[in-house]
Amino acid sequence: MSMHVPIGSSDNDFPMVPTGYQLCTLYGLAITGSFKVTYANHDEKVVIKGKMQFEFPLHMHSGKEGEAPKPLAIINNINNYSFYKSSHLRAFVEDMIGKKMSDSEAEKFDLTTLVGKNYVAKVVHTDDGKYANIDSIAPLDDQMRTIFQMAPGTSIPQINKTYIFNLSSKLDNYGFLSENFKSIPHWIRKVASESIEAKEVIAAGHSFPLDDDKQSSTSSAPNVSVIMIATDFSYQEYINVGYTDEMLVQEGKAKWPPKVATPEAPSGPKPPSPSAPQLPQQPQAPAVLQTPQAPVAPSIPQAPSIPQAPTAPKRTYFKFTDAEMQPFYDNYIQEGWSDEALVEANLGQIVTE
Repeated sequence: MSMHVPIGSSDNDFPMVPTGYQLCTLYGLAITGSFKVTYANHDEKVVIKGKMQFEFPLHMHSGKEGEAPKPLAIINNINNYSFYKSSHLRAFVEDMIGKKMSDSEAEKFDLTTLVGKNYVAKVVHTDDGKYANIDSIAPLDDQMRTIFQMAPGTSIPQINKTYIFNLSSKLDNYGFLSENFKSIPHWIRKVASESIEAKEVIAAGHSFPLDDDKQSSTSSAPNVSVIMIATDFSYQEYINVGYTDEMLVQEGKAKWPPKVATPEAPSGPKPPSPSAPQLPQQPQAPAVLQTPQAPVAPSIPQAPSIPQAPTAPKRTYFKFTDAEMQPFYDNYIQEGWSDEALVEANLGQIVTE
């Protein structure tokens, strides 16, 4: 699947990638759709947005106890999916490939060719020390390999699974109902659900694929042995980063399904044990043997009642005003924020649903 940008910033992850020149790999690229933007002069414009996600494999984060280590990441926003000559995206991509492009080259350039390659990013932190951003970027060449004590021509392995998504035609519902879209991270789908194209798909009567348990193919669905409580990521996404069923239950992200007690099989009727007839005494006539009574049939046990499916409990949680910030809630908590402090900072509100 190719991705050509028509001619015509970054988020944060906690803990932060250290400042300075860092090795990284682009492993995620997604175009999330068209959004209406209002500028400072009150002008409005519809722009196509997207995300580029970089992993920094030399800086692993173990996360919570029991989680498999994973590389720190920085998400670079595509605020305008356009390659006009002075666009930020075009300048950023030219830095990634290490050369300037002509308009003809830019029009033919396939953005997906950047995915899976190694780069050297200059990482900076914001003045308040809360966010890590990519200030500049360059391809990993032999000169850079020398700085990082790497042998010429070698590369660093990618750890996270690659994901790529681009909008398709309206006749294809822009690709939002495809299996590929269902396989990309949940938070990317959440952002895309607010796009103009997604709202068209929903208005046409389609169910937007946000819930991972509503896959169209049941044969490819994972064999889930627990009932998920957490809604931030799917069961499979937790498993992919090293969770086990036991860890999910221990951390309150899932629970074991209720056990149905199997009724004991009723014991069969015992055959009657009539007493043996006594031999008649002479000269008396033999006593007539009594016919044993037929055994009483056992009562049929009642079938066990079918347990009712557990209803999802209502939960109270902090909801960011900016939906794109929701995946970073745990990072705020790890940094010492409370829900009340987030409310006081006007970042969102506490809701129950």
